[in-house]
Amino acid sequence: MNRYKLVAGLALVASVVGAHAISFSGVNADVNHTWGTIGADGLYIQVPSHTLFGVGNKVVNFSYNVSATPGFLLNKVRFVPNGAVGFGGASKITTFHGAISQTAITSAVGAPIQIFSASFGLAPAASYVVTGSMTLTGTQANSLAKISVGQFFYEEQPVPEPATLAALGLGAAAMLRRKGGRK
Repeated sequence: MNRYKLVAGLALVASVVGAHAISFSGVNADVNHTWGTIGADGLYIQVPSHTLFGVGNKVVNFSYNVSATPGFLLNKVRFVPNGAVGFGGASKITTFHGAISQTAITSAVGAPIQIFSASFGLAPAASYVVTGSMTLTGTQANSLAKISVGQFFYEEQPVPEPATLAALGLGAAAMLRRKGGRK
């Protein structure tokens, strides 16, 4: 029985220890933009002209594909916008990961000149086609709202591979068989 536990344990450790490398592709925005990755789990979309002065709304729509490291599922996303708001300005980021919508009010109207990040859980999946928007709103003639960079960081959880599941099943069967033989 100890041999089965050892095999199951080693298989589980091997699936967890591998290097993480979330991948991003197909990044697009409907304004002049640049993009790149941040470490092994983050994406940034830079939109330098995304600034609103005065009354009105200004929206940048974007999309991208994100895939988990093989053997893992994406389970959380964190938005970290970079910009400023003041006076009667506000900013927010909305994304759709599949059918699920997440909206982060990064700064409310009348808030001090700072914007906030937000985290959301995801239905665990190997990949997502993400669509979203960065919205600026001004309610006064002297409103200011700006998001120059939207950063998206993902977390993932390991998924036992079929071989790991089989090893765990064999270990469980052996334990049940041995337990049954002791009666």
